[in-house]
Amino acid sequence: MVDVRPALIAVAMVATAMLAVRAYRLVQRQVAALSRKPPNETKVEIDTFLPTELFYYSSPSDYAWDQFPLGSNLQVLLDKLIKTRNVTAAIETVHREGFLHKGAWVAVVRAPVRTRRVQFESDLRDVLLLRRSNDTATCPGAWGFVGEHSLRGEGWRDTAVRGMREELRLLGQDLRAGDLTPGKSLLVRTDLPGTTRRRDLQATKLFLATLRGDQAEQIVGDMEVSEFRWARLPALAEELKRKEATVAFCTAELQALAQRLVKLIVDRGVPLPPRAAPGARIAGVSGKARLKRKMGR
Repeated sequence: MVDVRPALIAVAMVATAMLAVRAYRLVQRQVAALSRKPPNETKVEIDTFLPTELFYYSSPSDYAWDQFPLGSNLQVLLDKLIKTRNVTAAIETVHREGFLHKGAWVAVVRAPVRTRRVQFESDLRDVLLLRRSNDTATCPGAWGFVGEHSLRGEGWRDTAVRGMREELRLLGQDLRAGDLTPGKSLLVRTDLPGTTRRRDLQATKLFLATLRGDQAEQIVGDMEVSEFRWARLPALAEELKRKEATVAFCTAELQALAQRLVKLIVDRGVPLPPRAAPGARIAGVSGKARLKRKMGR
């Protein structure tokens, strides 16, 4: 019998090479299209593999890193002036080119343990901190809050709730997020550390979400989260003011955003959370220990 395996291998190699060339050309066309000044009337065909929606602020020419000067971090952006470019891109492209996009940061708080002396006092609120895995491309090992980029056509509040479901694995839960900056967002303009230059230019809406004790017990964390812990709000507010804070966010600009978010919560107070389900246990093992237990370590 004739051995056809070498021929089949050769055909497979040719087909793989052709697919690679087509993929390279597609990426080149996308980058070229994104780099051009976007006319308002033109709608670019959406690729399902490039989900992050891109925007401009006030003027169609203000859509990328160089149009926002140094020192504009935490600049207030009015929601009504943020307009879609009708273009989406992979987040890697967005960060490499420094394109303006939307995202949400969510401070997740839980009810303190009920005692005879303390009945849900606001100064005993715990806020959730997540630590990124060392294997992540963006900000490995850094602390942060729940954060998510907005997909095409997705509202900010939907982005916030989706971020909680995905990052905390709270699937099937009734989750709600309150807008801390109604009618506006804050510009994040920061260089992200890494082997290649990546620049984050994000209109960031800040949210507050309160979990019941039983919901907090179900938090696991996705693959990008190495550990998580709960921190008392007033103590965290003081910690973030220090130059050598032990809770280190990825960059100084993100640290400043974290300070702003925590201050907003402390200044306005935290509303009473929903009551835990009957029999639910609030106190438990640390987030890191629970992660290891879930993964069988």
